[in-house]
Amino acid sequence: MRSYARTVFGIDGLALDWLRSFVTDRAQYVAVGTERSEINVCNSGVPQGSILGPLCFAMYVSPISDVISCHKMRYHQYADDLQLYVAMVPSSFGDLSSVIVNCVSDVSRWFLENALLLNPNKTEAVVFGTRQRLQQIDRSHGINLAGSTVQFAEAVKLLGVILDSTLSFDRHITEISRNCCFHIRALRHIRPLLTLDAAKSIAVCLTGARLDYCNSLLYGTTQCNIDRLQKLQNSLARAVFQAPWSTSATELRKSLHWLPIKERITYKTALITFKVRRSGLPCYLHDMIDDYKPVRTLRSSHEQLLHQPMAKISFESRAFPIAAPAVWNSLFRDTRTATTVNSFKTRLKTELFSTAYCD
Repeated sequence: MRSYARTVFGIDGLALDWLRSFVTDRAQYVAVGTERSEINVCNSGVPQGSILGPLCFAMYVSPISDVISCHKMRYHQYADDLQLYVAMVPSSFGDLSSVIVNCVSDVSRWFLENALLLNPNKTEAVVFGTRQRLQQIDRSHGINLAGSTVQFAEAVKLLGVILDSTLSFDRHITEISRNCCFHIRALRHIRPLLTLDAAKSIAVCLTGARLDYCNSLLYGTTQCNIDRLQKLQNSLARAVFQAPWSTSATELRKSLHWLPIKERITYKTALITFKVRRSGLPCYLHDMIDDYKPVRTLRSSHEQLLHQPMAKISFESRAFPIAAPAVWNSLFRDTRTATTVNSFKTRLKTELFSTAYCD
């Protein structure tokens, strides 16, 4: 443990002793009412609900990256949530299916050898692409996992976001609408008992957070989806001010200093781009963008622009390597040259607010 933590993660000395103390000499028991079971010592595992728990678990299963890289696949992981993915074309789907099956089989074997278990019932598989490309792929066979067949789904839920096979996010927005409508109705019922400031706080916490959660993924989505979310925000603004449905929501949103839905998506995309450029993290996003470097000295050389790749199809234009430079390069120079996150957020919101509500 000590040598692995030192060579792989650079943890040694007092920090390693802290981690060792955190996971050792722990016990557990089962309580039902006033009765308790005997206390048993935990020889493995991490405390559930702790801050260090997911980090320690990720360190423990980190060798799985070597297993996956042997199959030339990519992955993302957060605690016990592991996603494997690979790019393909319809003609190579059969060959890649065998690669995926072999990779999943090796991953499952590694988990078994290290006292862990992959649960086929909680495993999902999906193929993303345009409708035309998906029609060329036979997805009826599924993926073999630990003796069970996992069928390809039309949509999967990942960290609260519903990803459908065409990445239209129609189902995700439908789910957002259902949740927001429930809370907006509840706010309307109790609004006469609240002060204006309390109503604003509840609106932002309960419904505004749902509209903003992972909304950068909605960049380039259809205008119909944008309109559906905008109607929710308009209804929320009317609920805060106890205004009738016939009242225009534009002035209400402006008085609340709320950006419209489209500008909120732009805001989140620009903020992520700023953080990636400044910190270089996460690496998989930082490697997707490059600074604009003209072949000869131009006035734009000092504008802090990003290189803008060309999208071959409209589906591709929504990807981060293309969407991030498009949003970033459209900002004012004063906004792009901000030196801190707080100053960038202030200038960005001022710019987008003035653009959204200009006369």
